[in-house]
Amino acid sequence: MTHVISLNIKRRHLTSSQLATIAVDLLPELKKEAKKRQATSTGGVTPQLNKKFYEADKGQAIDHAAKLVGTNRQYVSQAKRLKEEDFKVFEEVKSPKSFLKWFLTVTSEIFIILFCLFLSIYLIVFVLMVFYKSSF
Repeated sequence: MTHVISLNIKRRHLTSSQLATIAVDLLPELKKEAKKRQATSTGGVTPQLNKKFYEADKGQAIDHAAKLVGTNRQYVSQAKRLKEEDFKVFEEVKSPKSFLKWFLTVTSEIFIILFCLFLSIYLIVFVLMVFYKSSF
């Protein structure tokens, strides 16, 4: 499962926030895998694993999820909190449409600013030309 996800994530152009929401959705499965690993432990103060696991299999599920999708633990933690507090906003962040909506809003604002700047410069030049011609 993790190999397929890591390959497919790289093909998509997602923001770090979107990657974190995907990691949050993967957490339950990764926690199940962690429980399986813990079941092979001897327990006690210094638990030892009965089976050999790769170094990559050690650690907390949230760390694995963050590494798997290519973001950091803090983003995943914040996304998890967002999912618990406001699921609707979590789904909006997860959606690629939210990034596109933001991008279009920002680019349209930039376009308006640039257009106003161009118009201002044009008017200043026009006024200077009229003033310059009328002075002679």
